[in-house]
This record gives sequence, structure tokens and C-alpha cells, in this order.
Amino acid sequence: MLLFAVAVSAVAADSAESYPNRPIRLVVPFAAGGNADIVGRVIANKLAQRLGQNIVVDNRVSASSIIGTDMVAKSPPDGYTLLLIALTHVTNPGFVGKLPYDSKKDFAPISLVASTPLMMMSYPGFPVKTVKDVIAMAKVRPGQINYSSSGNGSSQNLAGELFKLMAGVDLLHVPYKGTVQSTADVIGGQIELTFTTFTFALPHVKSGKLRGIAMTGARRSPMAPEIPAIAETLPGYEIGQWNGILGPAGMPQTVVARLHREIVAVMQAPDVIERYAALGGEPLTSTPQELMQRISAEIAKWEKVAQAQKIRVDLAR
Repeated sequence: MLLFAVAVSAVAADSAESYPNRPIRLVVPFAAGGNADIVGRVIANKLAQRLGQNIVVDNRVSASSIIGTDMVAKSPPDGYTLLLIALTHVTNPGFVGKLPYDSKKDFAPISLVASTPLMMMSYPGFPVKTVKDVIAMAKVRPGQINYSSSGNGSSQNLAGELFKLMAGVDLLHVPYKGTVQSTADVIGGQIELTFTTFTFALPHVKSGKLRGIAMTGARRSPMAPEIPAIAETLPGYEIGQWNGILGPAGMPQTVVARLHREIVAVMQAPDVIERYAALGGEPLTSTPQELMQRISAEIAKWEKVAQAQKIRVDLAR
């Protein structure tokens, strides 16, 4: 038995030393050119340099990121197929229902990598300037104030529904088929409010076409410190486009440790920090255990929101 244990330890050590010895695939279950894709490609390029192997970004676009995620869950747990997750990973269990994988048990967490907040905005003529103003008006006019999003189940929709739940107000959700359309009608005054990504929102705020009311992150953004966080009025409110890296469950701990170490180094590189700042976000690393704790907590959080607000995402449409 002792000889067997020594032999296994030697194989594990050899595996850690030789990993990686061929290209790695990073599955990004979102369209090329989007925020998640940009995050994935920055990480892939820098991580490839540190590991000495090519990392191929594989965009597996599907409704709510399920197809690409399922593919990684069913891949060999050898460290050569990784997954970039976003908010959908923790909202799908509550909003979609039965999935072909378990969002917690079927994956090996490696690290958080980035976080980008959304911004609550209104057109300049709408007579609100603060979160307290929005809540006060919504209580006087229940169900009469509209907010737009890029679609049912989108992060913008979830930001609005979480706000409604925590503030105890009734806003009318108006879904569109994209951020450009949903924002255009707020600029035109047909819709009172919207929640959208920081990078898309900031130019409109700077030009005066929209009023930035508050950020959806846990704290103010260093890119716009003058705009308060919703959490300053509603403690505990937080939603954003955050990303993490997972692999299939059962990956060797030596491989997980190597990937974690290299990913943290990548995210701490000055040029990476600068790149994410330009996107309105910031690198956000974690231990594998911290990432799993976040996934578990957020799944529970969004299941409660889905149940309370009666949200269901129909992927057949």
C-alpha cells in the first residue's frame, strides 16, 4: 500500500510538472465581441504566455449560455477544457429550471476574474435625481413607471427586478431585443428608467443624453466616483456582470492550483488592470473556495428573486 501511495504521488507530481503539454480550450458561451468575450480573450492571451501553450477561445453561443456550459461539464477533467462563466451561470437554475448539468456539483472552481457594474439611468426630463427619488415616485405611482432592458432574464432585467423587490416598489418592465434599442427609447423619453452596462452608459451620461442615477455594484465605481451605489440606499443590493473560470468537476488539485496561481498573476498585471478599467470594470480574483461560495450564494439569491417576482426565461422562443 505504501509503494502504491508513493507511486500515485509521483504520477500526480509528474502531471503537475508537465501540465500543460498541449493547447487549452477556453469555452466562452457568449457571442464574440461582447463583454464576456473580451474578458475571455484578454485572459486567454496573457495566460497562454504564462503557461507556454496556446489557449483557444471557443465561442459556444446559445440561449442563456447553457450549451457551452454543458459541454464543459461533460469534458474530461484534465485541465484542457475550461469555462468562462457570467451571471447566467447563477441565474439559470432559478429562471430556466431544469438544466442538463448541476451548476455547482459538475464544476471545479478556479477563480473569479472580473466584475463590471451596471448603471441605473433616466432621461434628463424625468424628475428624479437619486435612488430615494425613484423609490418615492414609484410608491406614489405604482406600476406606472417603466424601465427597459435588453430582454427577459438579462442582467438589466434582473437589476430592475432586484431593485423592485428590495425597494418594495412596482415598476413596469419593458423588454427589448438589445441594449441599443432599450436605451434609445429612454433617451427619447418614451421610457423613464433603464439599467445598462457601465461602458455603454457612460458616454450617454457624459453627453447629457441620460442622467446617471446610481451604480449597481456594492460600492461606487472608481471610473465615476460621483455616481452613488444603489447599496448606499438599499444595503445589500448588488448585481453586475461578473466572470469566473471553472473546469469540469474532478480536475486534479495540482492542476487547479497551477491555473489559479497563473490566473491571479494575469489579473494583477498592470496592463490587464488598465484594460478592464477602460471597460468600466476591475479584476476580481478569489480562491477556488471563495468562488464556489459566491456561486452557491448567488444561486440561492436569484432563486428567491425568480420566485418572488415570478420570472421565467423561455428558451424555446
